[in-house]
Amino acid sequence: MTGYLPLLAATLGALIGALLTRALNRRKEKLQTTLDLFNQYHSGEMQRARRQAWVYLKGAYADDPRPFSELFSDKARDGHKGQYHDLASVLYFWYMIWMLNDEGALNRSLAVKMFAYQYDHWREGFARLHEVTARAGETPEWLPAMDEKKMKWLIDG
Repeated sequence: MTGYLPLLAATLGALIGALLTRALNRRKEKLQTTLDLFNQYHSGEMQRARRQAWVYLKGAYADDPRPFSELFSDKARDGHKGQYHDLASVLYFWYMIWMLNDEGALNRSLAVKMFAYQYDHWREGFARLHEVTARAGETPEWLPAMDEKKMKWLIDG
């Protein structure tokens, strides 16, 4: 039995080393993913899309709310045409945050610090679109990302 102890110790040492390396790499990947999202959120294109989406949500959309499907289809009426890209850019950004967190791919505490304040305002801004879209029976992928219960981790920190 004592002849196996060095082999067992070496195997155990290698296993522990591999597990620690994996844990450290995973932590680094989560940090990098979170930082990449922050950079994406503050990119020039995303700033433009956020500005346009906000103006639309508080203006033409507030006056004439439509389900999401009517904003990107040939059903889009005057005042709603051309808004889909900006809305989708913002909505799918928050969808990506939700999905990456759900998959355990974010540095959660850093994501809360970086995005909670912004998310709370966007959730409020998209509330009417979320409500009208859900009431129309539509279930686009992004719907959970604007659901307070699903994003409680981000709202409450």
